[in-house]
Amino acid sequence: MTPSKPAAQLRDWGLLLLFLMLAGGCTLTPNTLAIRNNPTRLMENTIYKTDDGTVVTPAQLFAELGPERVIYVGESHTNPAHHAIQLQVIQALARQTPDLIIGMEMFDVTYQPVLDRWCAGQLDVPTFLKQTHWAVNWRYDFALYRDILEFAKENRLRVVALNIPFHIPAKIRIGGINSLTEADRRYLPQTIDTGNTAHRNYLKTIYDLHAFAAEDHFATFYEAQCAWEDAMADAVAQHLGEGRW
Repeated sequence: MTPSKPAAQLRDWGLLLLFLMLAGGCTLTPNTLAIRNNPTRLMENTIYKTDDGTVVTPAQLFAELGPERVIYVGESHTNPAHHAIQLQVIQALARQTPDLIIGMEMFDVTYQPVLDRWCAGQLDVPTFLKQTHWAVNWRYDFALYRDILEFAKENRLRVVALNIPFHIPAKIRIGGINSLTEADRRYLPQTIDTGNTAHRNYLKTIYDLHAFAAEDHFATFYEAQCAWEDAMADAVAQHLGEGRW
């Protein structure tokens, strides 16, 4: 997923954007990792703070995260190690924060009732997968996310759907926001910011790396990206009063 402009807005609200550095594709030796432009070699499973370049223990990390209201833990969707880290963070924060909420982009907001039934212990896995249309909507191996969702169910933690229906960004990419029906527009926030120059320029570099159609559709591509990001940021903001994320 590309870096999010709304995430920067959330940081302006005093929230924390966290990156956990994992040993993986950039390893120079089996047990060390190098970060670009940083001479320090990191051991596997090291927690590295990008803001000040220090290494911290899990206890230090979770103590620092404790007061924060929103914590982002990113992922490469198919990397099991990333999902294991997500679960560790959720488990640690749940011990400190009984009203913890888990926000997931893997579900669009129309599936919130299904998520609520899952977290209440009313659904088994096969039923949950059918009712969320997992194989159509998200498609990645459910096993990658199962432990997180099972932990939420076992501990009665709320899981909140952050995404908009998955057909909407595709429609915007083709025809722009103005082409949407009123039924689709109701899933978007009232304001969508397309005026962030740095964000636009970054997305243009990504866009230019791909073999899109000959006709230049960057304007509508960018509208789709902003609509998607702002809608998820808006979903986070709407639920801030319900608990800790």
